[in-house]
Amino acid sequence: MNPTQAEMIAALRPAFLSNRVADLAKMRTAMASGDYKVIQTIGHNCKGIGAGYGFPDITAAGAAIEAAARELDSAKLEESIRRFEDCIAAAETENAAIAPLSDDGVPR
Repeated sequence: MNPTQAEMIAALRPAFLSNRVADLAKMRTAMASGDYKVIQTIGHNCKGIGAGYGFPDITAAGAAIEAAARELDSAKLEESIRRFEDCIAAAETENAAIAPLSDDGVPR
């Protein structure tokens, strides 16, 4: 039986979310060094892909991060990064509830 598109996306969600956790760490490092370009790029990328994996809040948070980094607004950027972190946590909880993994790591 061939998997549906939804099943294929569900199988990719754990890796997608893991990559967003890595993005969060990269943004925090970039924030500490004042590298707004790195943060802007990560925000732009997240804006473009979150909804495709079923996480529109990650898309919205990415857009806010991109805009704040472009404006060099550190206060707004800190707030947007915290919101991004909250979105990741919510997405991980949602993903675990809708796509529990089997022992081999494949969504059931």
